[in-house]
Amino acid sequence: MASNAFAVLLNSSADRHSPLDDAQGIVAGSMLAVLGVSLLSGAGLLAGGTAGLAFLAHYATGFSFGLCFFVVNLPSIISPSAVWVSPSPSRPSPPSR
Repeated sequence: MASNAFAVLLNSSADRHSPLDDAQGIVAGSMLAVLGVSLLSGAGLLAGGTAGLAFLAHYATGFSFGLCFFVVNLPSIISPSAVWVSPSPSRPSPPSR
């Protein structure tokens, strides 16, 4: 019985979401991320990854957490756009709009 249900899942097609559904998902996910960071910040705990580095920078420098989080994430924001600006022959061209 379980293998039959798994086969149905493998053969199912993904449903398309409307732009409103996508926006609601992004907003809901962002709110949950902010809630998690707020709880960690309020408890004085550190998270891993970029949030943890931003917390360390916030504690060390006294700058706001938002500014530290933005600065820590700048390489992630800049590097994908740099890849699409000058694609190499081994990389695909950016999608046309």
